[in-house]
Amino acid sequence: MRPAASGPLRLLRTLLHADHALVFGQGASGDVSLVAADPPQRPAPPFALDDPTLWPPLGAPLFSESADAIRTSPLGSVLAGAQGTMLAVSARAVGPDLLPPGTTGVSLYLLWQAPHTPPPHVRSELHAIAASMQEQLEALQHQAADARAGATLQVLLSALPNGVVLTDEAAGTAVVNAAAADLLGMAPGVLPSAAVAEAIEGLHKRTSKVQEVRPDRPLLVAPAGGQRRTWVWDVRDPVRRTLLVSALPVHTAEHDGHLWSFSDATAVRAAEAEPATLLHKIEREQPKLGELLTSAPAMIMLLRGPEHVIEFANAAVQKAAGGADLIGKRLFIDYLPALHGTDFEAAHDAVFRTGDGWTATGVHLRANDLNGRPDVHVNVSIQALRNVDGSVSGLFVHATDVTAEVMAVEQLRQSQKLESIGRLTGGVAHDFNNLLTVIGGNTDLLLAELPPTSQAHADATEVKHAVRRAADLTHQLLSFSRRQVLQRHVVEVDPVVRGVEKLLRRVIGEHITLDTQLDSNGATVLIAPGQLEQVLVNLAVNARDAMPQGGRLSIRSSVQGAPSPTADGRAQPPVLRGTHLRLLVRDTGTGMDADTLARATEAFFTTKPVGQGTGLGLATVGDIMAQNGGAMWIESTPGTGTGVWLALPLAGGTSPVPEATPPVPRPVQSGTLLLVEDERGVRHITKRILEQAGYTVRIATNGTEGLRRWHEQASQSAQRFDGVITDVVMPDMSGRAMVRAMRAEDPQLRVLFVSGYAEGGLSDEELAGHTAFLAKPFTADALLQEVAGLLGHD
Repeated sequence: MRPAASGPLRLLRTLLHADHALVFGQGASGDVSLVAADPPQRPAPPFALDDPTLWPPLGAPLFSESADAIRTSPLGSVLAGAQGTMLAVSARAVGPDLLPPGTTGVSLYLLWQAPHTPPPHVRSELHAIAASMQEQLEALQHQAADARAGATLQVLLSALPNGVVLTDEAAGTAVVNAAAADLLGMAPGVLPSAAVAEAIEGLHKRTSKVQEVRPDRPLLVAPAGGQRRTWVWDVRDPVRRTLLVSALPVHTAEHDGHLWSFSDATAVRAAEAEPATLLHKIEREQPKLGELLTSAPAMIMLLRGPEHVIEFANAAVQKAAGGADLIGKRLFIDYLPALHGTDFEAAHDAVFRTGDGWTATGVHLRANDLNGRPDVHVNVSIQALRNVDGSVSGLFVHATDVTAEVMAVEQLRQSQKLESIGRLTGGVAHDFNNLLTVIGGNTDLLLAELPPTSQAHADATEVKHAVRRAADLTHQLLSFSRRQVLQRHVVEVDPVVRGVEKLLRRVIGEHITLDTQLDSNGATVLIAPGQLEQVLVNLAVNARDAMPQGGRLSIRSSVQGAPSPTADGRAQPPVLRGTHLRLLVRDTGTGMDADTLARATEAFFTTKPVGQGTGLGLATVGDIMAQNGGAMWIESTPGTGTGVWLALPLAGGTSPVPEATPPVPRPVQSGTLLLVEDERGVRHITKRILEQAGYTVRIATNGTEGLRRWHEQASQSAQRFDGVITDVVMPDMSGRAMVRAMRAEDPQLRVLFVSGYAEGGLSDEELAGHTAFLAKPFTADALLQEVAGLLGHD
């Protein structure tokens, strides 16, 4: 390019009366290029200097009048044949990056061609002149930098999407970038400010509405004062759009003008004016969404950072935490330290580390994990929260309390287990009753034949007593499985308590003292004896578990006349407002709080660890009391033990004394009976007892055979069977089904059902009419008495 002349060079050359002034740049490789000259010179190629002495040392001025030195210097290379006096000043560039790439230094050459010579003061003031020349070199460098900065500014202005106009009042010009030029309908660049002002005025006239925006505080203040003003212009044509226009006064030492900015706000204004946009929907629904999150029944938390700091916790979480302030706490360090380092924390860490979600069902959080709060089972979902760049910033945790569902499943499992045990127990008791029936029946036959004073009679009597005790045991087993037909008897309570006392001592253990004070004075109640014993055993087991370190279990009995309030002031149940028998079973154990006491009688509710309790103890006691017209209530407080009150209406009679007495000879009876029994031993002894009493007995081994024999009897003889004795549960056809088929033809049929248990019990319809029931094991007297009563032989 052609070296340009500069103001500073021209001024310097004029003041010193020099003929030429040139500036050279030296590169790192040693090459020299002409940077500027006055007067302007023709383009010159790089100068390769072989002799370093021809180039003045950096910072050292050189005065030379040698023609050879001038000719061989860069100055002489440009100005062929130049002669005279030469002054050269060199300096390192103030900013090498402001000169051509690779430039490391600059030198200024002044030439006075002969016969011209430097003014006298130049020689006498060489150092002052050298300093002035150094300043000129630096000025040249700054001029180059300003030129390049101006070019860079022009590029930036052209690239801006917003329109920008910068006016220069002193120069009467304005810089207009491409976006502003397109908006104003003119070419970009440096234009006369009057033309630009006219274009802005024309744009203003095309607006249908002008609204000035007044912010609460100044958006920008110019260095020398003045505030930005901003307007909204709705432009009608050539296209309809909304502009955000601002004007800022710029008054500095170097510049005096205005900076205009034009921004297209059409899309923003459309979004604000359209209520159906997603932004407005979110803004409108945000309070509702926040309320839903806060009041949701599920537990919701927002956690931030790798330490899982709680940023948000809804009301369900706060309730689970007992109202504690959780915001800002670290979930596993500050709030739930017992879970620190567990798999549960590892799951949170993994989601934060990988961003992959994690879900789990039925997570069991124990009391030790929850700072002593009750155990819970939760379904948990953890999802990652991400930044704009996709990195994970936190976690969204959603947990649902499914404790009730888990407990329901556990209750079903326990119920199925109890059902299985009940079936097994019922089956064993049924078979055992058949054996006891055979043993007891044969014992009765022996006692009838043996002399009452003989040792054999005494031995047989002991066998009969053992059969009765074994029968009581099977009745208790059937009571547990609920497969017996309950037969209530008038029972004296105090002897029953004394009879079960030995068993209770074994149940509670030696570390607990059993204290009984019975004062019911022979009062009786109507109940199945086995049920009363079961009640006492269940309460003793609960008391034992409440006194792991030992204590006292007391049982009190009394008769209450007038109604009296309970210890907590509640009224007694109406059934107990009259005279009734009352039992109190009290322990000195841990006791129960109000919440536990309120649920104590719920089926399957238990405070014991999983696998150590079914939650059926108190529920069964309450059920037995209700079955027998009685009531139960509980008094308990933590640390003072528990008292269970039982109340039963009086029977108004005396209990029979179950003493074994010699069989009383009965008159010989007559009649034809059909005996249907699948167990051979029971069938044989029953047939012998009946035949010895004078009855004619036909036998069948199941219901199908019994029905066939019944039909044969009816067809072969004019007289039907006088009665049918049948087991209830049999293979092939049950006794029930057989009797229904017979009574369809003979509604007056007399039937005695005999069974160790009845599956679900016999219905009132099945026991109606000429029907009786005899439980196994039975004695010969009991069998003959039931048959005689059924046939009307009493």
